[in-house]
Amino acid sequence: MTGESRLGRRVVYGVSGLLLICAAMVYGRLLYLGWSEFSAGQDALTSPNSKEAVVHFERALQLYLPWGGASESAARELLKLAEDFESRGETQSALETYRTVRGGLYGARSFYTPHREWIALCDEKIARLMSKLPPETKREKGQTEDERYRDALALMAPPSRPRLIGSLAAVVGLLGWVGGTLGLIWRGLDRRPGMGWRLLFWGGVTLIFYFCWVFGLSRA
Repeated sequence: MTGESRLGRRVVYGVSGLLLICAAMVYGRLLYLGWSEFSAGQDALTSPNSKEAVVHFERALQLYLPWGGASESAARELLKLAEDFESRGETQSALETYRTVRGGLYGARSFYTPHREWIALCDEKIARLMSKLPPETKREKGQTEDERYRDALALMAPPSRPRLIGSLAAVVGLLGWVGGTLGLIWRGLDRRPGMGWRLLFWGGVTLIFYFCWVFGLSRA
């Protein structure tokens, strides 16, 4: 193995390790922020103004992480607060809190939607609370509360999901692009015999996956 090849491997290993460290630091930072907001929300529950707790729990819910995050715990606390608002007759506050949970869960979805049962609960609660609000339009004034409830529930249709094929193409393309680039640096620039063919191969792989990534982004 030539000195240039060993140096290239060390560079690849060093860059890969640095990227992993950076990713871990970002993940850890988001993890810390999420649980800090959750803790602040719990502290705010002891104050007379429980709406401050809603603000902190909402921030924790938005800092969604697939593992170890505070989003799920924040969603539970928000649902409890919404039920408390509802029991006290604070319809508008309850409505806003249920909408916060619903929006946060939909915002966290990718290939799957987390806690569909909570979203279904929020849909039902939002529709019921909207039906209890004073009617505003001429149509609403001529309807019963149950009719307004059914109309409101019909509006709770889930937003359009990302296209599965486009999303998969974007993920595969990104991973392949990164892998092809590392292969180009690691293998393609090795000055052993046949370097030209290796450059052509790994360069082609990199370009193919790059265009796959761009295609996926446009179709997701």
